[in-house]
Amino acid sequence: MENLGKITRGNIYTTQTAPLEGKVTSDKNSAPAKNSNPNSNKSKELLLGSLSAVGVIGLSIVAITQRSKIQKLLQELNKATNKPVNNSVQAEETLIPYCIKPLKDTELYKSFGEETVGIFNFLENSNTTPQSVKEFLFGLTSDKKASSQFIEEILQNPRESAKHLKLLKDKIGGWKNLSEWLQAPEGYQEAYKNYIQEKAPTLNIEELIKISPNWHLYFLNNKTGNNLTFGKLPKEFQNIKNYSHFVNWLASMRGEFKVGEKVVKEYGGNYMEIESLKEGLSGKYPLKIQFLDIENGTQKGKPYILKIQESYGSDHNAFAKESIAYRSDSVFLNAQLDHYLNLHDCKNTVKFHYFDYNSNSGLYDFVEGQNTVNTENILEGNKLVEDMNRLGIQYNDVCITNIIKCEDGYKVIDIGDSTFIDPLRPGVKGLQFEVPNWCGNSIPNFAMALKL
Repeated sequence: MENLGKITRGNIYTTQTAPLEGKVTSDKNSAPAKNSNPNSNKSKELLLGSLSAVGVIGLSIVAITQRSKIQKLLQELNKATNKPVNNSVQAEETLIPYCIKPLKDTELYKSFGEETVGIFNFLENSNTTPQSVKEFLFGLTSDKKASSQFIEEILQNPRESAKHLKLLKDKIGGWKNLSEWLQAPEGYQEAYKNYIQEKAPTLNIEELIKISPNWHLYFLNNKTGNNLTFGKLPKEFQNIKNYSHFVNWLASMRGEFKVGEKVVKEYGGNYMEIESLKEGLSGKYPLKIQFLDIENGTQKGKPYILKIQESYGSDHNAFAKESIAYRSDSVFLNAQLDHYLNLHDCKNTVKFHYFDYNSNSGLYDFVEGQNTVNTENILEGNKLVEDMNRLGIQYNDVCITNIIKCEDGYKVIDIGDSTFIDPLRPGVKGLQFEVPNWCGNSIPNFAMALKL
């Protein structure tokens, strides 16, 4: 099907009328101005490089496509105010026209068909023009079977997404061309949507959350017959016959538990020491639970943290309860994010055990650690949780109480207000959502601003 340089939304790109044979043109105005500070430019490049390395590499694609227009505007403004122009824009790339062909008819297909490696290894070792790569990638994503195999290759190791995006950007001829392939009809986003819409109904909740931590509540709830739970209860809690009732029982005694005081309670023959912990500002009620062997006067097992969602009177209104679940930093959102990180053995998260929507609660290990983070700077804070970043989670609520230093490194003990972003795992309308952030600051905001 003929689709020369087609793009449908917003006229973001200017499409050339003649083939460019994969060449990237240079912009004579792209060199730094004589009066610009080279050290400042170098620092900016290093910072942008670090942001890309932690998974924000695809955030600013659209902004970059507008960069030449923004620079021209800045030049005019600086002329008017007699200020020197700090124009550090690199050579402006050219948007390469493309024609969507069947995959087997693309120039690279023959050499790819002879390879036994995956797509990324093939592209990394190929020596060809960006035009051929763009044609090949569109052929790949417009082919249902090939695109499914490609997406499954990506999902096998989400820690590689930033590396994969950089490789794709370099091979396809720059950010504009990568952005077009990601967003255009029959490009990557459409292929991903088709894959998820077909695959998701066949997957269980664990398999879904391992793909990404942003599934709609209704979809997960329907999977379990409107009795949503995920994770696995530790053996100490398996002896409690009705876990939801147990959590609601604890919540009903909220006024009895004073912060820092330990109270012994019995439920169904199980004795436990309950300690209320300091509450945050987002409606989570945390309790430390330690089971006891009353006969021997000893502790049984290890301590746990139970996070109970404040109901705000929504207990008997399904819509109100669902709305609270979508609040930033809710127990439901925390559970998805933490379970996703646990399923990928993330070094920067605590052990998540169980989420129960009936009681709107999440169960975690209690971890010992020190409050050593003396900054609220989100860039500095994210340097401590690089493994989480590589998995697409950028942490926004950086403060002394939320990141602790343990024996095996830094861990986020309250994951709320994080951002999940990975252009190779884009959201699918109706099934997934954008994770909310009420912190004001966010890593994506920094990335977008700095890339301009």
